[in-house]
Amino acid sequence: MRQRWLSLTITLGAAVGLVASFIEIIEYIALIKHPHTALACDLNSVFSCTNVLTRWQSSVFGFPNPIMCVIFFTFIFALGLALLTGAQLARGLRMTMHGISLFFLGFGLWYLEQNTFAIRALCILCMICYAGLIAINAALLRMHADDTAAGSTACRRLTRGGADAFGWLLFAALIAFVMILRFA
Repeated sequence: MRQRWLSLTITLGAAVGLVASFIEIIEYIALIKHPHTALACDLNSVFSCTNVLTRWQSSVFGFPNPIMCVIFFTFIFALGLALLTGAQLARGLRMTMHGISLFFLGFGLWYLEQNTFAIRALCILCMICYAGLIAINAALLRMHADDTAAGSTACRRLTRGGADAFGWLLFAALIAFVMILRFA
């Protein structure tokens, strides 16, 4: 039963991120076609996708970041669906999936830091993607802890006591707190 909940968390986290990044691509295309248009996700000077999407940080690898996110979330969504249907992923594939997810977690943290302190605007869609990413990484950590071959004793103890859930919530709250302090 626990495996099913973790699979569902991965799938839903990926679906949320996929939808948000897809909308972000649509907004990006609208911005390219009409540079002075107000995007649907522009609420004010703080929550402004336009201010974020027009900066170099939004295409750090030479193409828009949302394209990379759509590819990533599609991959994770497909694996999440496979897990939901009862598939057993090879340990190597699961570890690769988690490694890529951790890369995106770090990249997303850098990107949110750039939004907050360098660009001084926040993209609502980016924050939604990051929330999905946190859920995916939390579920993958628990999944690895349940795997007797991959999970260390300390990792299993951490997840059994719920300290990992507290840690992920603390991580998200810290990010939100820093953003609130910056824009308050």
